[in-house]
Amino acid sequence: MIKKFIPSLWKMKIKSILKKENKYQYLDKNKKKMIIALAADYGNLGDIAITYAQKKFIKDNFKEYEVVEYCCEDIIEGMKSLKNKITSNDVITIIGGGNMGNLYQGIEDQRKFVINNFKNNIIISFPQTIDFSDDMQGSKALKQTQKIYNKHKKLLIFARENKSYRKMKEKFNKCIVKEMPDIVLYLDKKNNEVKRNNNIIFCMRNDKEKALNKEYEKRIYDYLQQKGLNIEYQDTHIGNISLEEREEKLNEIWTKFSSSKCVITDRLHGMIFCVITGTPCIAFNNSNGKVKEVYNRWLKEIRYIKLVDKNNIEDFIEEYKELEADSDKKMNSNQMKKTFNEMKQIINDFIKNNK
Repeated sequence: MIKKFIPSLWKMKIKSILKKENKYQYLDKNKKKMIIALAADYGNLGDIAITYAQKKFIKDNFKEYEVVEYCCEDIIEGMKSLKNKITSNDVITIIGGGNMGNLYQGIEDQRKFVINNFKNNIIISFPQTIDFSDDMQGSKALKQTQKIYNKHKKLLIFARENKSYRKMKEKFNKCIVKEMPDIVLYLDKKNNEVKRNNNIIFCMRNDKEKALNKEYEKRIYDYLQQKGLNIEYQDTHIGNISLEEREEKLNEIWTKFSSSKCVITDRLHGMIFCVITGTPCIAFNNSNGKVKEVYNRWLKEIRYIKLVDKNNIEDFIEEYKELEADSDKKMNSNQMKKTFNEMKQIINDFIKNNK
């Protein structure tokens, strides 16, 4: 197992040494830096929003640091260039999300590569869901990850819901593990100038994380159509986009959500985008349970966000009618602000204790 793992790391290491990419040569060694490693440079708006929110959180709360995006595309090719400009005073943050595990093995390999290459730096992994499969492949992948994570002396890991927190505490017992919300919930994107229309947005998965029965989904569609509502499809995965387009595409989907009557989604960030825009939402769980876990841990008190956890149309209709009748479209933003202030303090204390 170890023999199989070591060559993989060494291949990445050799590639990073041989590449002559000088992308990060502009950085000043005398300035303190916070690196956002695995920053999203691909068309998943959930991951792009995480990158955007993580950058804003750092800029708002750690003003003494220069913020540097270290994108997925540059993880191997840019490593040599970046390491030449990093000192022990710099902090490496790793993107939050739902890709810690073997479901997205390529990104997990990049994460391990970053952790393994910055042994002397403080590393902070922003709120993640952990998802290693319950089979031989998942077991091997988890052991490889444990070896790298637990070996690092200055690694702080945030879990974004309780199921992940318990598993991370158990598996990464040499690291500091804390529980905090998905970093996108740090944002407030409500727009009172946008008028709501009569559109229902279906923001549904069509990949390996989908759990909702297609027949059930069609019955929901038919029910809403019979009520005379306009139905639009809008995914949070939009294909390849340039780095310059990322914020524009986020603002487009936030505006679309803000102007809709309701969003039906089984995507975690479909639900979270509704939270931050104040948009009524009915959410369904996905295959690894992260939608339900995040909802139950952080969002169940928000009255305009509903989770339907049963595969029958009657439950959906009941929740939809309740959502229509409820005029309260506010969330307890003070509570969320307090939670992220706690996150700031945890990070400050971790940096102070590991200098």
